[in-house]
Amino acid sequence: MKEKKKTINQWMVQIPPIPIKLVNGESENIDEYMEIITKLRKAKYQVEVAKSLKEYCTKLVKNAVRRLEDIAKEKDIKINYNFQYKMKDIVIGNSDHLQAILSQLIGSVIRFNHSCKVIITVHLFTVKNYIKSDNILQFRIHDTGSGISKEKLGDIKAKLADFELARDYPLMLESGLWFVNYLVNQLNGEMEIESEKDKFTTITCNVPVQLF
Repeated sequence: MKEKKKTINQWMVQIPPIPIKLVNGESENIDEYMEIITKLRKAKYQVEVAKSLKEYCTKLVKNAVRRLEDIAKEKDIKINYNFQYKMKDIVIGNSDHLQAILSQLIGSVIRFNHSCKVIITVHLFTVKNYIKSDNILQFRIHDTGSGISKEKLGDIKAKLADFELARDYPLMLESGLWFVNYLVNQLNGEMEIESEKDKFTTITCNVPVQLF
C-alpha cells in the first residue's frame, strides 16, 4: 500500500513552554536553562504553521508581552509594536524557539530598565545570493533605557562568540542574552546588539523562515 504524503498540518507540533521564572530571569540555575535547551534542540526541525504571516507574528509578539505586561506597567515601561510588512503568505517556522527569543528579550528590557519606551519591530525581507533567496523574519527590540557602556558591550559581544564561555558569565545568564543567542543560532539566524550608555539598546534577531 502506497504511503500517503503528510500534509503541512500533520507536521504541527507543540513542546513544553519556557517556564515563566526563566523568562523573568528569576532563576540562576544553569541546569534549568540547559534542560530547556535540550528540549528545544530535539525540536529544532519541528515546525508550526499559522494561517498568515500577520497572524503568526502578531501572536508571537502579543504572547510574549502578555506574560510581562503587569511588571512593565509597575516600572512605567511602555511597549509598542511595529509590523513592517504587507505580505499575506503562510509562514512556517519554529514558534517555540521564536516565542522563547521574544520573551527573553522583552523580559531583559523590563528587568534592567525603568520609565522608558520599548518598540518591538517585526520585519520580513528577502536576501538573495548565488544559490537561492532566503526569507528572513526580523525581530528588533529597541528601548530608550539605561543602555550599555562601550566597554561592557565589547565584552558581551566577545563572550557571545563562545557559548561555553557566555553561559558562565553572570551578566549573560542574568540577561538571557546567551540563551537568546543560542536559540537564534539553532535556527541558523544571527543576533546583533547596539547600545549607548544612558541612551538606548537595540537587539536585532534575523531568522530564516519558509513562506508558502
